[in-house]
Amino acid sequence: MLLQYAVPSPSDMKQAVLQQLYITPCDWQIQSAHAQLQHKDVITISPTESGTTMTFWIPMLFNAEGIMIIITPLNILGEKTEIKVNLFGIPAVNLTAKTTTDKTFNGF
Repeated sequence: MLLQYAVPSPSDMKQAVLQQLYITPCDWQIQSAHAQLQHKDVITISPTESGTTMTFWIPMLFNAEGIMIIITPLNILGEKTEIKVNLFGIPAVNLTAKTTTDKTFNGF
């Protein structure tokens, strides 16, 4: 069963990101996030530090009841993502060998 939510227009998404995250997203970031909200498969290839992370933060703003699983190649990237999205009020947890405990899962 797919979650039911209204997919905002790209211009509405851009405005919401600016208002909620205080960041002006690039058009390619909005396009990627918009496709994800439409349940399309997306592959984004981008250099380090170019803003790829924003492509999976943006959908979290519009799918509050959903769960998003993000797999990163480095634990430190997962830690940074968890800290940053929590600062913006988006609940997140970074699961690693150290944090995968009953206590962590009972918090959900």
